Amino acid sequence: MEKFVTNPIIILFSYLFGIVGLILSILAYQKKKVKRLAYFIQNVPLLRKETQQMTDLHIQYKDQKINNLTLSEIYIWNDGNLTIDKNDVTDLAPLQLSLDSVAKVLEESIVHVTDKIQNWKIAENIDGSVILFDFIEPQHGVKLKILHTGNKINLTGKLKGIEVKYKWVNPDLQKES
Repeated sequence: MEKFVTNPIIILFSYLFGIVGLILSILAYQKKKVKRLAYFIQNVPLLRKETQQMTDLHIQYKDQKINNLTLSEIYIWNDGNLTIDKNDVTDLAPLQLSLDSVAKVLEESIVHVTDKIQNWKIAENIDGSVILFDFIEPQHGVKLKILHTGNKINLTGKLKGIEVKYKWVNPDLQKES
C-alpha cells in the first residue's frame, strides 16, 4: 500500500485528476443559468438653478420657464444568459424611471433598441415613466433619453427572481437600431 501512495505515476494522475476537476467545476459554475438585468445611467446637467442669478437670461420649454434641465441617458440590457419575459416584472413594483417629487419629465424617447421585436415602450404613470417590453434576450437591450427638470433620474422596480444591477460601464448596444 505504501508503494502505491508514493508511486510517482499515481501522484501525477492524482494531481491531474484534481486539476481537471477544478477546471470542470469552474466551467460548470460559469455556465450557470441566470437572469440578470443591468442598467447604466448618465445624467448630464444642461442648466442649473444658479443661472437664475443672471437677470437677462430666460430659458423656457414650451412656454414654461425652467430653472433646472438635465439630459439622462439610460441603458437597460439583459446581462444574464436566459431570456427575461414581461411576466417577470412585478405588478406592484414595475420597472420605472423616477425623479424627485418636484421634478418633471419634459421629453422621453427610445433612441436605440438591439431588437425591435422585443417591443420596448415608455408609459407614464403617477410615479414616473414605466419601462415596458415583451421580452429581453441575453445581451440585448435599449437606450433611452429623458429630458427632465431634476438633477438625476433613478431606475426602480422589482423583477421576480431576477437581480437588477447597476453597472459602471456604458454598454455596447450596437446590434439593430
